[in-house]
Amino acid sequence: MSEKKDLIFKREDIESFKRWVALNMDSLTWQGRYQDEFDDFWNTFFVEGLSLYQLADRFEFVAGKMSSGPLVVWLSWLKERLLCYTYINFDCTLENLSNQGKIDIGSLGILIRDMLMLDNAHLDDELSELFLISSDIDENAQLRLSDVKSMYDIGISKIYLNSEDLMKSLEVTLYPEWKLITAEIKKAFFHKNFKFESLSSARIWSRQLRFIRDVVVLTSVGVFLVFATQYLNKKWEESLANQISIYEPQFKWLNKVLTFRSVESSDTKAELDLSANALDEVKDKFKDIGAGEDDEVRYDVESEVVLTSWDSLPKDLEGVKQEQSEYEENKKRSYRDSRYGNTKVYRILLKSEDTPSSKDKLNDLLQRYDVTQVDNVAPGKEVPGGIYYNLFVPRKYLKEFIAQVTDSDNAVLYESRTRAGRNPPGKNKVFIWVKSI
Repeated sequence: MSEKKDLIFKREDIESFKRWVALNMDSLTWQGRYQDEFDDFWNTFFVEGLSLYQLADRFEFVAGKMSSGPLVVWLSWLKERLLCYTYINFDCTLENLSNQGKIDIGSLGILIRDMLMLDNAHLDDELSELFLISSDIDENAQLRLSDVKSMYDIGISKIYLNSEDLMKSLEVTLYPEWKLITAEIKKAFFHKNFKFESLSSARIWSRQLRFIRDVVVLTSVGVFLVFATQYLNKKWEESLANQISIYEPQFKWLNKVLTFRSVESSDTKAELDLSANALDEVKDKFKDIGAGEDDEVRYDVESEVVLTSWDSLPKDLEGVKQEQSEYEENKKRSYRDSRYGNTKVYRILLKSEDTPSSKDKLNDLLQRYDVTQVDNVAPGKEVPGGIYYNLFVPRKYLKEFIAQVTDSDNAVLYESRTRAGRNPPGKNKVFIWVKSI
């Protein structure tokens, strides 16, 4: 059964601890120059009749007031030496020492083992097994120093002799903060209304407030980063879009003069008042018109246009959209209607000074974008005056393909509509005419 006996420090215990820890006073007080300041701190901190629990509160309070890292480390070292001294001289259990010293029992076990190893290095494995404690319910948590002595023949030095411990000689009195800490703990420890319980409660609230503050700050930073990333991505996309130049369909063939005019706006208003019988008579008069002529099917297929000489080429590429070819006008009795229909067709007119180079470039594009031919005319067929292509382009690559083809100042893109059949699913028809200049 664990003990709950308070570990009280009398005056002789405090003096004995000061001798046992064997501080290098010459170094601590800078050759005795600050001896009074150190004694003032020591006598204010270690008061006769305090329990180990109260001393642990004082260590925690003073550490919270210090801002210099070396002073905080030295104070923590001094508390650990006090715990080791208490275990040696008070013959208490590790559990009781852990509770009153406000230290985790696992860390306390390692601390006591390291202290005992200074004089008993040959018992490394045995001491490690004894003081490796995970929790208060561990069997070795009730271990006293007298129990260890009964198990093994260990030696205990009367003075803490560790020449490699630099904390024994740390010049703490040279820090400007030393005097301020001493004055503050005097004011706090000897005030009649000062209570460590209220101090502990305040520290708990302070830690909770710091936690809430950190959560709010991290959340705010996270939200800011998310919105900032979205905003920067949007700006980056707009910048990329502005840098990419894609030729859009140009409706230069549209005659803007032929705008819609209402009947009221015309100079003369035609009055047509035909009855049902009159309409039948008109139908009968024109019924036989064109009788005897074979019905012919017109295909608006670019490959059927045969260019046999330079005279058959348009005089001006800019005006090709407005004139009819002699072949269409005289031989096929047809016309190029690019205003009506449901099938969209793109025509690209190129002027090239180096036709073979242009052909190689177009052939590479056909392979890259999986372009197929429309009819039995192979893409890149040489005709008088240039090269001719009649292609089906996958719709998902259409804009990129047209942009690559028209990557020249001498290119003009036309969009037209036709009634001759429909495009295959997922593809668009594109005619390319490369004229040698």
